[in-house]
Amino acid sequence: MFRLWRDALRAPVSKLRHSSGLGRLRKMSTMHEGWEEHLNITLQIEKYIDRVDKSNRVRARDARFRSKEDFFSGMEVVFLGTGAGRIQSWRSPTAIVLKMENSSFLFDCGEGTQQQFHRNPRCNQEISNIFISHLHGDHIFGLHGMISEIESRRFQKASNSGRNRPMLNIFGPLGLGEYMGVLTRMTTWKYFPKVNVYEIEDPSMPAENKRMMKRSSKS
Repeated sequence: MFRLWRDALRAPVSKLRHSSGLGRLRKMSTMHEGWEEHLNITLQIEKYIDRVDKSNRVRARDARFRSKEDFFSGMEVVFLGTGAGRIQSWRSPTAIVLKMENSSFLFDCGEGTQQQFHRNPRCNQEISNIFISHLHGDHIFGLHGMISEIESRRFQKASNSGRNRPMLNIFGPLGLGEYMGVLTRMTTWKYFPKVNVYEIEDPSMPAENKRMMKRSSKS
């Protein structure tokens, strides 16, 4: 369409007499000055978008085919999800992996974290510690699947090496212990999780709220 428009603007009027459509386009363009400039800007924007799309496709391809056995040193942050409580098809709830040389830490575990963990080629190390910032659903609803995934990998690794499975440490606010207790009791696990739960008290939380959370955790 843009090519037709550009040719019509530059063609002599005599060549447009046999085409009523191009004739109308030519007449319209003469009534509105600056159309050719707008057209050039539009074409430049389209070329820029094409270059960005091509660059993104190359980066995505490189990430897919990068070997999971690549040597890694230092520290790397992998964002598996940055969404909030509202469900978005293109954006997963909060989950961030801090990758170290020998292990990885998971910060928050929203719904779908297990799938995102599988899809990302950079998440090839064992999760040793999970940190939960607060108990909203978009930060904890992925714990069930993620713990199952971690324990399954650890069981296979322990079976091959003849060693015992290490404990998975989970840190979070008051109430996390109760949540994990219900999760472990009400689930039929293929590999029952070996988990240590550490509740961290928030100094800014009112004393009455702390007492309620502690009573709830003990019940």
